[in-house]
Amino acid sequence: MARGSVRLIIVDLYARDAVTIEAGQSLKADDVVRTLNRLESSRGASKVLPSDNDSEFISQAIDLWAYWNGVKIGSNRIGKPTDTVLVESFNGRSEANV
Repeated sequence: MARGSVRLIIVDLYARDAVTIEAGQSLKADDVVRTLNRLESSRGASKVLPSDNDSEFISQAIDLWAYWNGVKIGSNRIGKPTDTVLVESFNGRSEANV
């Protein structure tokens, strides 16, 4: 993956697979909402959206999307890698394959 590029990886924690991977030079809350809307149309909305504390997830756009879709946003605790073990493991494997 090119230096300075970012990825949005949405993982189904129950099935333990990547639902979607979006890549680009930057990632804004509107990009996340667009992706979530696309997934909601094809798969339905989850009841909980666990996320890290990156800026694209701390926004009014994400809060509104969650409210209108009945989704609870669950933030991971800063400095607690055990909260994101599956996602971090997936990230490590996907980086090795890029």
